[in-house]
Amino acid sequence: MVEPKSEPKPGASFSIEDNVIKASGNDQHAYEFKDCNVGRLILESLSGEPDHVGLIDAAEDTRTTFAEMRRDSVRCALWMRKMGVGPGDVVTICTNNQVDDYVPVLATFYVGAIFNPWYYGIELREARRLMQLLRPRLIFAYESTLPTLLQAANSEHLKTKIILIERHSKLYSLRDILADQPITDLEIEEFRCLPISDPKASSMILLSSGSLGPPKCIEHTAGSAMQYYYESWLGSARSRNICLWYASLYWYSGTINFLEWIINGKTRVLHENYDYEETCKVIEKYKVEILVLPVTLMKDLLRHDAFKLYEMPSLKCISVGGSYLSQDLLEQLKKLLPNVHVDNFYGTKILYTPTAESIIKIINHCTVFRALTGLTEVGSRCNDPASRPTKLGSIGFLKSNMQMKVIDPKTGETLGPNRIGELCFKSATAMTGYYKDPEATSRVIDEQGWLHSGDLGYYDEKGEIVYMDRLTEVMRFRDNEVSPIEIEQALVAHPEVLEACVVPVPHSTDNHHPMAFVKKVPGAKLTEEDLVQVSSELGDSKKLRGGVRFVDEIPKAKASGKVRRKSLKEMAKAYALL
Repeated sequence: MVEPKSEPKPGASFSIEDNVIKASGNDQHAYEFKDCNVGRLILESLSGEPDHVGLIDAAEDTRTTFAEMRRDSVRCALWMRKMGVGPGDVVTICTNNQVDDYVPVLATFYVGAIFNPWYYGIELREARRLMQLLRPRLIFAYESTLPTLLQAANSEHLKTKIILIERHSKLYSLRDILADQPITDLEIEEFRCLPISDPKASSMILLSSGSLGPPKCIEHTAGSAMQYYYESWLGSARSRNICLWYASLYWYSGTINFLEWIINGKTRVLHENYDYEETCKVIEKYKVEILVLPVTLMKDLLRHDAFKLYEMPSLKCISVGGSYLSQDLLEQLKKLLPNVHVDNFYGTKILYTPTAESIIKIINHCTVFRALTGLTEVGSRCNDPASRPTKLGSIGFLKSNMQMKVIDPKTGETLGPNRIGELCFKSATAMTGYYKDPEATSRVIDEQGWLHSGDLGYYDEKGEIVYMDRLTEVMRFRDNEVSPIEIEQALVAHPEVLEACVVPVPHSTDNHHPMAFVKKVPGAKLTEEDLVQVSSELGDSKKLRGGVRFVDEIPKAKASGKVRRKSLKEMAKAYALL
C-alpha cells in the first residue's frame, strides 16, 4: 500500500489571517512521500482488483480487465526500459481516444519518464515548435498525424522514435511492442515502478489551451502529481462508477479523467466520436453513470429530447465543460434530471482545468458547478467540492491544503473581505512553471510562491468566495466595469441562441462599448434588436451599444476548442470602422 511520511490532514476547515484564507493542511505539503511515482498508485489499483472490468470498447463491445491492463502496460514499460527510457525523457502521446491508449501512458509513469500529451490533429508549425522545445524521446501517435510528426522531427534533426497506437500491417506499432515483449505471470508480479525520491522531478508537461497564442508547456513535478492523485485515491471509496467522456488526453480534463478512472477503480466506456443517437444508445446499453460532455453537445442532446426519448436511469453525474450553462438549460436539466448532479466547468484563459469546479447553484437535488480558476497550473480544484454557497456567483469555500488571497491588480496590495481584486493561490499541487520559460513563469508565480490566476473576484467575512470574470476580459464603459460573462449568460439564456461571445469595441469618449458575436439556432428569427433589449435589462452600462453580429460559427482554437477572443476583438474593431 502507498504510505506517505505524514498523516492525512482533516479537510475543509479554514481561517483568515492577515487577509489570507488558509484551509486545513496549509503548509502546502499535506503529504510527504518517500517515493513520488504516481505509477505506484496505478499499479496498486490494477493489481488490487484484477477481475474488475476497467475498459469497455463500445465499437467492438469488448471488455478489458484490470489484470489485462496491468499485463500490457507492464509489457510496454519493460520495452521502454530496454530502450533506455527513464527520468528526464519526454514521452509524447499524440492520439485521440483509442482502446489501447492507456498502455503507453501508464508505462511512461512506471518508468519515471515525463508524460506529455499533444493534440492528435497537430499542425506542422506547432509540431516543430514543440519538438524543438521538448525533444521527445518517444511519440505514440495516431496514424493520420504520422507525416506531420516525421517531418517535424526531421526538420529539427531529432531521432525521436514514433510508434503507431493502432495496429498497422507495415509500420511499427504498439501491438508489435507487446507481441515482441513476452512476459510471465511471475514477471508481472515482480515488476516495480522506478522509485522517484525527488519530489521536484518532472512528471508531466501539459499544454495550455493556446487561445491567446501558442500553447505553453506547463510542468508538474512528481511530488505535485502524487499529492493530487493520492488525495483523489483516499477519497474515491472505490465507487466503480461507469464513465463516458470524449475529451482526449490533450485536454487536462482528459488526463484527469483518464488517471482517476484507473486510480479510483472506475470503468471507462470508450466511444471514440460523439453522435447523438449512438451516444444515447451507449449510455443506455452500458448503464453509464458519469457523463462528461462539452456544452455544445449537451445542447444537442437537449435539442433532440434525448433525456425523454432514451432511458438513462443510470446517470448520476453529468460534467459539462467548454463554457457556462445558461439559466434556461439549468431549468431544463432541473426538470429532466432532478436527481442528477451537473458539474459545469469552463476555463478562464490558460489557467483552466475542468476539475476546478465550484458550486454556483443548487436546484433541488440537481447540483450545478462552475470552474473557478486554472487547474492546469494550480493542479487541483481550488474550492471544497462539499461546500455549499449562500449567494449567486459564489464558488463556495477554499479546498483543504490551499491558501488564497485577493490583491489589487495595480498595486499588489493584499485586500480584505468584500474588496474585488485578482485571486491568487498557493498549493502543493501547483505547477513548477512553464517549461524552459522563466520569463512567462515569473509573470504568473511571484517570489513568494503565489500563483496569480488572472481571475477577478472577492471573498466575504465568512470566507465564501465569489468569482466574477477574467481580469483581462473586464471592459470599462465610462466609469463602470463591465463583465462580458454576465452579458453572455443573459444572451445564451435566450432559446434561439446557441453560443455568444461579448468583446469590447474601443470608443473615443466611453472607453468601450460591448459587442456580441452570436450563433443562432438554425432557422431562428432572432434579431439584433431582440438581443440588445436582453442586454439592456442588465443595466445601462451593459447594453450592447457596439451591436450584435450573427455568425455561422464562433471562432475557437482548433486543439482546445476554446473561444478565440483575441480574434473576435480584432473583428469587432474592424466592424466599428465600417
